Amino acid sequence: MKSLVRSLYIFAVITSFTFFVTSCSSISSVEYKKFQQPATDILITNTNVLSEDGRAMLPNQNVLIQNGLITAITVNAISSESALVIDGQEKYLIPGLIDSHVHLQDSENDLLVYLAHGITYVREMSGNDQHHKWREEINEGRVAPSIEVSSEKISSKSGLWGLINEFFWTRINISSEQDAMALAESLKDDNYANAKISSDINKEMYFAITKAAKKTSLSVTGHIPGTVSFEEFLESGQGEIAHIEELVKMMNREFGYFTTANGDDFLKFIEERSREVAGKLKERNISVSSSFWYMQSIPEQVSNLPDLIEELDLSFTNPERVTEWMPEKNDFALNHTHLIEWWSIFAKANEVVLRELIKNETVILVGTDAMTSLVIPGISLHQELAALVNAGMSNTQAINNATRIPAEWMGVKVGKLSKGYAADILILNNNPLEDIDATRDIQAVIKGGRLYKKELLESMLDSIRRTYSHR
Repeated sequence: MKSLVRSLYIFAVITSFTFFVTSCSSISSVEYKKFQQPATDILITNTNVLSEDGRAMLPNQNVLIQNGLITAITVNAISSESALVIDGQEKYLIPGLIDSHVHLQDSENDLLVYLAHGITYVREMSGNDQHHKWREEINEGRVAPSIEVSSEKISSKSGLWGLINEFFWTRINISSEQDAMALAESLKDDNYANAKISSDINKEMYFAITKAAKKTSLSVTGHIPGTVSFEEFLESGQGEIAHIEELVKMMNREFGYFTTANGDDFLKFIEERSREVAGKLKERNISVSSSFWYMQSIPEQVSNLPDLIEELDLSFTNPERVTEWMPEKNDFALNHTHLIEWWSIFAKANEVVLRELIKNETVILVGTDAMTSLVIPGISLHQELAALVNAGMSNTQAINNATRIPAEWMGVKVGKLSKGYAADILILNNNPLEDIDATRDIQAVIKGGRLYKKELLESMLDSIRRTYSHR
């Protein structure tokens, strides 16, 4: 009894402190309306356009945008008295980029940050009412990327730990099949696209929520619970895995948990096992979100955090989150130098799994897990693309996995430059099929038929920098 009372007291103190800290937040939102552009018809002439299959640049194309949609792509001349004409000579058009795994949290300014980096669609992986509100505003024309919203993580804690789990880690807890069905129906009614699984959910509730999701036609994404085998996971109906890392963790459990002493044996096991795993994911059409750059950065965060921070531009990132990434608070850097070798092996295992996913043509969705440690909203997607290419993915595959493929996965008509598709377009100064870093050199973004020129995109970031610097 004394133990329970003590636990409740600690919980009350921590809760009060957290409320105090949250209520004292001084982060201001930039006035986004000053960047709002009118919807207009646009004609881009004599330009290079990424083919519908994403495999080639088609030269000498004319692209007509009307009412926010692409209405024509042709080598023939197009006449339109109402359209704003853009000379596309020596420019390269690709679909707007999609980050398939982000955490917006309450950082409203990140909506501008994403758009300024050419990201016209994000998939929020821990959604709440605020994100739904933003999504509705965006659907009505607000300057921002479109948003797909997944639920907060679903777990199975109960009692005091359930309360702590919900309050501090924003989990949703279920403890019966009735809870699972009620949750699935509620998420569906509230327009959540996916139910997200937490890694700590027990087996019974995992199958309860995946069963309920199937009955309500709700998709399931998230982690692979530590309570189920890979074969059980395959039978669950979960259609998406939130990180390549989840596959490594699952295989680590199968291996019996590696140490630095048996790291070579573990990597050999990963190489052999991942061939079979990737093949089965392909057979079941189960997708995997990448979050690859983040995993590759962890050994450096452990061993060389100050230099890594120096390389990154954190000026347009929420200062409250940046504070958590600094050496004084960074979980990876704090007294963990003895884990450098362990994290290096873990990062290498992620690369081995990625290569097998590529070989087996498993559905890969380019996602960053933005707002985790040093994963900067916006620029992190370009870092992710470069990291994927460096690990063996072709430029073509990388771009497709950040445009057409996630759009098809979501079932929305974006991600492709084709008649009838939404006019979410990047105008680039160089060819990304030749150099993946060309995705960073953006001349303009078109979002739903609204044109945002380079100078305006830079102004968005500058306004956010000024806001954060005056905090």
